[in-house]
Amino acid sequence: MITFICIFALFCFVLSFYKINHKGNYLINDPFYHGENVVSFYFFSSPHGINWDSPSSLLKSALKNAFSPKNRILGHVAIEVRSKDSSFYEFTSMTDTNKHLYDKLFVQKIGFGLMVSEFPGRLETQEELHKEVQEKYLTGEIQKVSYLISDSNLERLKTYLKEYKENGNDQKYSGLDKDPRYLEGAGCAPFCLAVSEILSLRDDSSQKGWIKEIKIPCEIIGDKDNPVSMIGIFQNNKMNDWANKNEANKLIKFWDLDQIFLSIKNSQYKDFVKKRTIGKANEFLFDRKHIKASQEPLWLKRKNSI
Repeated sequence: MITFICIFALFCFVLSFYKINHKGNYLINDPFYHGENVVSFYFFSSPHGINWDSPSSLLKSALKNAFSPKNRILGHVAIEVRSKDSSFYEFTSMTDTNKHLYDKLFVQKIGFGLMVSEFPGRLETQEELHKEVQEKYLTGEIQKVSYLISDSNLERLKTYLKEYKENGNDQKYSGLDKDPRYLEGAGCAPFCLAVSEILSLRDDSSQKGWIKEIKIPCEIIGDKDNPVSMIGIFQNNKMNDWANKNEANKLIKFWDLDQIFLSIKNSQYKDFVKKRTIGKANEFLFDRKHIKASQEPLWLKRKNSI
């Protein structure tokens, strides 16, 4: 018993280093980051996993998660940014404020249109994310990948986050078919994927296999001319498979958050600089200081836009 108490006390002491300091931030001068600029991606697991094999399996796994007492029904991802001189710090992601699920599903009858709809949104605060992260370090419901970045890429990211709020993107929680760089708003995954893009990390070897692509059959995406009831959707044969290239569909490309979470948890990386364990969470650190800021505009336009 005494041995158990000593081990538990030591465990709590180690974790205390990751508690919020008086400024509300984790250790700004954390030696793990070699005193460099760093961006971190935090991946939160869903309660029981999300099965993307078909529309039917996706719906069933989402419903199973919805009845769990745990949060993050579809998983979640957030970014943390810190400068090497401690002058800049941000920890945030996108979340919705009210999805009006009953109205969308049972009145408007949009069916799988829920995946590509827009809702009121906001950026999460540092305080609420810090609190949740500390709890999930203990349970292992979070995993983390970090990158050392150049001064020019830090400035590019700071500008993006500033202008993201100024142009109202932070008020729009949008579907998986939307891209915040086109001023379409974003959910948590598109928000963080855009950050990866503007830092020229999307095609990095460390993010290989992160993007999933599916085609939602148009028959299960409801609108006023084609309502899709929640009862009828279970009897629709289009629920058995995603659409192929010859069928009418809505193409979406997105980060598969649960799959990324598992790849970090199972240590499926090779070219990292350092690795550490915080509670039951892994963190991998990659050195990408050699990547200079892209000259591509932060904000883009669709080909058909004026």
